[in-house]
Amino acid sequence: MDEDNADQVADVVEKGGHTGRKLLLIALLVVGVGAVIMVVKKRKQGDDEA
Repeated sequence: MDEDNADQVADVVEKGGHTGRKLLLIALLVVGVGAVIMVVKKRKQGDDEA
């Protein structure tokens, strides 16, 4: 990520304030849930092979 982009994101978050944080939280939740699903799928595959 470029420093310019980081600055733009920071500006948007500051201007957006509450909405920006909400979107950020939702994005983090989606990523977290996706990661958990990936781990569970890998574990199930491992169990099938074992």
